[in-house]
Amino acid sequence: MPVSPLAVAAMLACARIGAVHTVVFAGFSSEALAGRIQDAQCRAVITCNQGVRGGRFIELKATVDTAVKSCPSVQNVFVSQRTEHPAVMGKLDIPLEEVGHMIDML
Repeated sequence: MPVSPLAVAAMLACARIGAVHTVVFAGFSSEALAGRIQDAQCRAVITCNQGVRGGRFIELKATVDTAVKSCPSVQNVFVSQRTEHPAVMGKLDIPLEEVGHMIDML
């Protein structure tokens, strides 16, 4: 995730529920990300469709999609819409905005 209040909230939420988590710099390659996911046997990844850095768009979701292909432990990818560019959603993907609505209904 890019540096944002949502990234901080995600980290704090993981800490609050006691979930083992790691924060990965948004500039990592898909290979570097996959290695970290595999080492930790992650079951979920939280990302954004894109990040904006120095006026350029970084395709974060595409990087995660490539990484997750070699990570069978991942069951869900939570995706937040940071920019107007829609993310291509796959079978593992859950829009993060929908999760908030589901929690509100509980």
